[in-house]
This record gives sequence, structure tokens and C-alpha cells, in this order.
Amino acid sequence: MAKEEITTADLLAFMQENMATKQDLAQQKHEILDVMDRKFEAFGQRMDERFEEFETKLDFKFDTLTDVLQEKDVISSKEAKHLKTLKPLILKTEA
Repeated sequence: MAKEEITTADLLAFMQENMATKQDLAQQKHEILDVMDRKFEAFGQRMDERFEEFETKLDFKFDTLTDVLQEKDVISSKEAKHLKTLKPLILKTEA
């Protein structure tokens, strides 16, 4: 087997055919950012759903605890009513 000589012109032609241009890189960057935006949006929606579920469960537990304390005469009905207006605070951050 004889080795073929590779010329500079061959190398330059190969590089010109196979190299990525600034436009190619910009397009890929744009596509990656679009995908990441969609993923973060979906993640944010899922987190909002989870926070709502958590809040609902927490409200139920808080109301149940208040009712039990009232039934056992630990707190008065007036105090129970007041406590039920003071729901636990869950802070959500907005992006």
C-alpha cells in the first residue's frame, strides 16, 4: 500500500467543507436556548402544581388541628375561627 500525499490544498478543502461557521454555531446556540426555555417553563409549571398541592394539604391539616383543639376545649370557638383566617404562609418566587 502506497501512502497518498495530502497537500495543503486538500487540507484546506476538507476544512472548508467540514468546519462550523459562526451562523451554524449561532443557530445551535439559539436552538439550545429555546429548549432550555421550554424545560424551565415546564419545570416552573410543575413546581406551581406541587406548591398548590402542598398548600391544600397544609390547609387541611391546619384546619383539622384547629378543630381538634377546639373540641378538646384547648381553644375557644372564637379563637379557632380567628386561627382559620391565619393560613400558613408559603412564599413562591416569581421569575
